[in-house]
Amino acid sequence: MSNHYSIYGLNITSPIWLPSANSDTFQNVDLSLSEHPLFLSDVTARNAQWQTNGYQLLSTLPNLGQALIKSPENITIYANPNLCKEHLLTFALGSGLAGSLYLNQFLPLHGASVSTGKGAILFLGASGRGKSTLALAAANAGWKVFTDDVISLHGNQGQSPIKVYPSHRRFKAQCDTAVKLGLLPDTRYTTAPGTEKHPCYIPIQMISQNPEPIKAIYLLQQPNANHNYALQQLAPHFAIDALSKHCYRPGLIKLLKKQQQLFSQSVQLAKQAPLYKLWLPSFNYCGSVAGFQHWLNEFLQQHTL
Repeated sequence: MSNHYSIYGLNITSPIWLPSANSDTFQNVDLSLSEHPLFLSDVTARNAQWQTNGYQLLSTLPNLGQALIKSPENITIYANPNLCKEHLLTFALGSGLAGSLYLNQFLPLHGASVSTGKGAILFLGASGRGKSTLALAAANAGWKVFTDDVISLHGNQGQSPIKVYPSHRRFKAQCDTAVKLGLLPDTRYTTAPGTEKHPCYIPIQMISQNPEPIKAIYLLQQPNANHNYALQQLAPHFAIDALSKHCYRPGLIKLLKKQQQLFSQSVQLAKQAPLYKLWLPSFNYCGSVAGFQHWLNEFLQQHTL
């Protein structure tokens, strides 16, 4: 039995339960499962995880399985035998659906995004920079959030504004961080083999359900020695380099020859939203978890003015 979901701005039909609101609109993407390994013929380019023949994509991860993106509207997943449901979900939401965003003319970024009601705020950064902590803290403080992992962006052929589209309610969290923020992670599973993060399903009412134009972009930096808060605005021309570094599965940019799309959307974003470097304060710097949420609440309030 298949159900309809809305994730990343795509309407999805899937036999896999997905952590999203149901979609009552037409289907854009059909997600299916295969009992047998997948193959791609006439391969023209490849890297460590992906192969393409110019119009189809095959992702192979030895500890998870394979995802074949046959077209922008059709994805098939072969899961390794005995793969637990949470690892399957990570693969479907990542290599499957997020990978297909490139073929659907979206730009997927690796980061967290929070709704202010007057525009979306992007927080981009490498693993361990605090994206999930920031998103969970914002949700717990009453702000609606889009995602803590894959940010789905789309604009109409260079026309402003570029918008963030709703994601799903499954976040990745360190157990102690989630508990400190008043949220309960599912400690029975990790989100992927070899990771220490656990799934944390936040209430659907905490998730933004409508796309919003981007209001500001923050690049999360490695914490300084004292984990103090600091902010530095960057010139617009830094946006192209910054966004290319924070694309989701950046190897697909070259593989699918999306450099021109990335350049055009980066130029558009630079005109649309200011770009900053951000050093997040630690819980200790803020005095407590409550202090961090108070700081974050005031920080986000500035974007509602």
